[in-house]
Amino acid sequence: MGKSGKLFGKISIVDLIVILVVLIVAAGTIYRFTSPQTVVGQGDTPVEFVVRIEGVRNFTTPYYVPGLRVYDGLTNQFIGRLVDTHVEPHYPSVELTDGSIVYSYNPNHVVIYVRVEANGRATADAILIEGTYEITANSNIFLQTRYIRVQGIVYSVELVN
Repeated sequence: MGKSGKLFGKISIVDLIVILVVLIVAAGTIYRFTSPQTVVGQGDTPVEFVVRIEGVRNFTTPYYVPGLRVYDGLTNQFIGRLVDTHVEPHYPSVELTDGSIVYSYNPNHVVIYVRVEANGRATADAILIEGTYEITANSNIFLQTRYIRVQGIVYSVELVN
């Protein structure tokens, strides 16, 4: 590098950095728009998924009404219709003073399984319901209807033929 700050007497360091940045941006843009995309399946497919909600208070179970529109509780995006529910007793885990864990019946709460029907598309990687909402088993989900807003875990997802 000479006294004028040029590399080999012709290219300045600043010019070299600018050229490298432009090349990196161009390469990133080309990769972004030419990389293989996920292929979406043809047409809408009925999807049913079940959400397990723990610790639901007994007196709120009548608010899980079949036919209600179900929305994502975070984005308010429509994700399907409530088909039916199944209620089981709630046995939360309790840690004792000796460190052991037991399951104790809670008469004031239940576990409710909510089955939701939606339109979806199967891709190579996931199931998308209502166009853009990705749903997978064992993922957390916030459900909202006209009467409830709860957090649950997706218990199962299946395509309906």
